[in-house]
Amino acid sequence: MKHTARVKALSLPSLLLALLPLASPAQDSLAQVKKLYADTAAAIELGRKGEGGGLYSNEVQLNSRGLPWRAVGNYSKKIVFWYSDQPEFAAYENKSEASVLAKVEVKTTAAVRSEYEEFLFQDGALVFFFRQSQAGAEPREEERYYLHNNALLKAFKGNQAVADQPDPASILKRASAYQQLFLAMFQ
Repeated sequence: MKHTARVKALSLPSLLLALLPLASPAQDSLAQVKKLYADTAAAIELGRKGEGGGLYSNEVQLNSRGLPWRAVGNYSKKIVFWYSDQPEFAAYENKSEASVLAKVEVKTTAAVRSEYEEFLFQDGALVFFFRQSQAGAEPREEERYYLHNNALLKAFKGNQAVADQPDPASILKRASAYQQLFLAMFQ
């Protein structure tokens, strides 16, 4: 009897410890993405102040004068690429050219709708996507996607986790298109 109680007492903590590794990789990945985001934001802030920081930026602006576009109204789009080095130098470190791209910021205005997006990359892979949009006097909407190996770890709408995980395929496709545009600037 005493032996059985001791086995049960030992079994519950052992079981809980055995389950920890199942939950840990996703939490570790989220923590790593948040740290990468904070480090990248700090480097970008230094770059904006002209203090270096290890990141360079290139900008592409569509309709820089903000004039009306047919069937859209006033339209402008600004894309800022933040990167650590020229893509061709990545090969010297046995990395892909896209691995130097750290972050892409996209600000779009179309009539009364404004949208801001961020694509955060690590070694050429998308790890975080953020979108904030607002149309006129409507409330602002936000969404965040955390990814690992092109798979969605967690998604948020506002501050609420999304129960039904959306398919990140369209976001991955757009991230890839921005990577290709970035690489094309160096050809």
